[in-house]
Amino acid sequence: LGPNGSWAALMKVEPSRPSDCLNGLRVLSMIWVILGHGLTQPLLVSGFRNAECVKKTPFCLDAYSTNPLIDILFAGDCGVDTFFFIGGFLLSYVGMSRSVPVIMGTVLRYARLLPCLGFVMMVYVLIAPYWTFGPFSPRFQNDVFNNCSNNTWWAELLFISAFFPWSNPKACMGWSWYLGLDMLFAILGLAMLNVWKKLPVTAWAMVFIMTAASLAVTIQQVLHYDMQYSLFGAHEGNYQFHLYIKFYPRLPVFFVGLCAPWAMPSSEAGAVPRSRRATALVMLGCLVAVAVGACCIFLPA
Repeated sequence: LGPNGSWAALMKVEPSRPSDCLNGLRVLSMIWVILGHGLTQPLLVSGFRNAECVKKTPFCLDAYSTNPLIDILFAGDCGVDTFFFIGGFLLSYVGMSRSVPVIMGTVLRYARLLPCLGFVMMVYVLIAPYWTFGPFSPRFQNDVFNNCSNNTWWAELLFISAFFPWSNPKACMGWSWYLGLDMLFAILGLAMLNVWKKLPVTAWAMVFIMTAASLAVTIQQVLHYDMQYSLFGAHEGNYQFHLYIKFYPRLPVFFVGLCAPWAMPSSEAGAVPRSRRATALVMLGCLVAVAVGACCIFLPA
């Protein structure tokens, strides 16, 4: 309870920093993702596969007619992109002030994440199936035993689940796709950051080329499988396995976060002057961002 005690440390308020806004983004996005999973996970566990029918129930139709904000719930898959943006931003923001070799950075990241992922997989495979009870327990147990005994579990421990198994239903822990993409983007981000420090123009050109290629592949997949870019579209299965968990739709978002610090003024140049023009540009950018975000959430896919 003293000045150096635990209570004082817990209640201590740190000085505000420009990057504190990321904490708000992180909290709001986490709430958004939790709400979305609160809707989708019971459907998946119960074996309900046609997610489009969720919108056609009397409850949902009534909710749409009285409260259009429910669209935010159905657009919860967009909240995942926020974490890729934050990851890219922090990687670049911190890495600009110090040298981080690609190989050493990858090894340290792997050593930090592997014990946690391995422990979760151990509980999920060896303990969780025997603790479940209820009408859907056999389905959950069969999924665990079948998917985790097909010799693909090692791909998740190596963080290559973005490539193998290519079909997510065959993965032991399907949600580990995020860690696979996060590891892939971290390696790519470290490499791009080193290029930017030596050849800024080349780094920007590489970002634009890879972003254009990612968008082209995403559009090709949407047209090829005739699907909506939504987790609750008419072709939910195709979207889930050909876009949602793949790296090419997520790469542009990561690049936005990675490149944002590149465009920020350096500490040597000083802070951006608080002129009327700068304030107007910031407000205009905020309005455009809100408008684009609202279109992604409320307009039909």
